[in-house]
Amino acid sequence: MKSVARPIFAGLRCGTFATQASPRTDATQKTVPTSEHKLSRLPNGVVVASLEDHAPLSRVSVLYHAGSRHEPLDSLGVTHFVRAAANIGTKDASAFIVAKKLQQIGADLRCTTTRQNVSYTINCLRSDLSTGVSLLSHVVTKPLFKPWEVDTLRHRVKLDLQLYHQDHAARLIEKLHRTAYRDTLGQSLYVHEDCIQSICPATLESFVDSRYVSQGAAVVATGVNHDQLLEAVSKMTFTQTKTAALPETKKAKYYGGEARVHVKSPLVHAALVCEGAALSSPDLLTTTLLQLCMGAGGPFVQYGSNTATSKISKAALSATTSPYAAACMNVNYSDSGLFGCQVVASASDIHKVLKSVMTVMSQATKGSVTEQDLHRAKNQLKCLIHAYGESSERVLESMGNEALLSGQLFPASAVDHYVDKITLDQVNNIAKKVINGKPTFVVVGDLTHTPYLDELMSRA
Repeated sequence: MKSVARPIFAGLRCGTFATQASPRTDATQKTVPTSEHKLSRLPNGVVVASLEDHAPLSRVSVLYHAGSRHEPLDSLGVTHFVRAAANIGTKDASAFIVAKKLQQIGADLRCTTTRQNVSYTINCLRSDLSTGVSLLSHVVTKPLFKPWEVDTLRHRVKLDLQLYHQDHAARLIEKLHRTAYRDTLGQSLYVHEDCIQSICPATLESFVDSRYVSQGAAVVATGVNHDQLLEAVSKMTFTQTKTAALPETKKAKYYGGEARVHVKSPLVHAALVCEGAALSSPDLLTTTLLQLCMGAGGPFVQYGSNTATSKISKAALSATTSPYAAACMNVNYSDSGLFGCQVVASASDIHKVLKSVMTVMSQATKGSVTEQDLHRAKNQLKCLIHAYGESSERVLESMGNEALLSGQLFPASAVDHYVDKITLDQVNNIAKKVINGKPTFVVVGDLTHTPYLDELMSRA
């Protein structure tokens, strides 16, 4: 079931809300210093945000507007190589030196790419923060792509692709975006096999030079003093663009459509979505509440079942006695989003499960969501937002998205206020708006008994 929950909870995180821990007291009632968000913008355009949570571990992340949606059409897949190249040498230090110094302070450095941004994160002890940030600076501001090191990356990229082709849930999500958007958000996180040899050092250098610039960068951290972080970031030699801002990003355009990928498997992975809410949309929270009303992710009790509260899971259960997974999905980006359902079922039952789930989704447009459903969804959303705040890693991710996309931070207490104000009429109206939109239908698996989109729509 984890493969279903992963993309769904990516929508719940939605990169718009950071949380703030509450003051705590120890056994002797001595007040522990409260956590505090701070945000600054340097003269070179870099946004710096921090949360001092007084933890012994410091986490620092540098983000750029350099996700796969920003790849030039003549070098698609370059961000996959960028992700794999996080541990190669830089202009000031070899890969051996960087790895050795990281090991000496017990730190780890990782690179993550999404469709919108790329982030480099280092985790180290607070006492070694200065050394850790210095090493991070080498990697994020002075990358060097030596031909022989780039050649070694090709083997790693090929391994990534082999693992990807075995992960049918990941293939479903990639194909879903490609079908829904074609370009921009439809550009894959993985390089195509035919393009592996065409990605060369010059391609990587050109992409990095154009996207790794101060005007499109953010530095976020937890477990650090804000003034100390500002001092460390001011020493980083970020590249600056010749103009005052980055080139305008092409707006994602939703197209919709149908795609079918036949693979030999006892299970079929299917997703049926319409265009949802963007991160900047006033309907974002309402759409997220609708997702929870319909049923998002797995059970809220370990080893339990969510069929008692999940409309979609209950519908799937009524259609099959075989193992299945079904949930409402809600994925949000800066200028668009996807909302619908994701289903995994046996090849022989997939048509019955999809038909049953489609019926429940259609009923939501006719007012099937009740006040009781909405009350439960509001409590679940507030709990999820605050629970994510218990993990400094998730807080760092949320802060990074907020700082990079909007240049500001949003405390969880403010989100609670907006959630409570949403009415049932608003949820029902958004259900009509998103569920009745132009559909995108993608399936991966044994397609012997899988219906086509027009067949599903005629049965709904």
